[in-house]
Amino acid sequence: MRYPSGAVANIDLSRKACYGYDQRIEVLGDKGMVQAQNKQPTTVIHSTDQGVNSDPNCYSFPQRYEHAYALELEHFVEVILGKAEPKLSHTDARNVAIIADAAEESVRSGRKVVISY
Repeated sequence: MRYPSGAVANIDLSRKACYGYDQRIEVLGDKGMVQAQNKQPTTVIHSTDQGVNSDPNCYSFPQRYEHAYALELEHFVEVILGKAEPKLSHTDARNVAIIADAAEESVRSGRKVVISY
């Protein structure tokens, strides 16, 4: 995706990785980079002249996102009890769906799809 500012977003995905559930993100800019790597059960890495080994990536969504799910549930309860405002709006969710639909249409048609909200 190309944003009006000229920034480019690139998403690669697959439903299968033979080495375990693989989900990473990198955001690059002219002032630096932020990354989130795959979560593994431990940070132990064993390196020898035979190679480098580490734990496999966490297998399931509950393993990978246990803490995030707990925070989401806590926030949901706070919203229901009137102690907090939702962090995302209906418009935010709608815009995500518009972007996903445009990406799917672009893949099917092989053409650029212009998004307007």
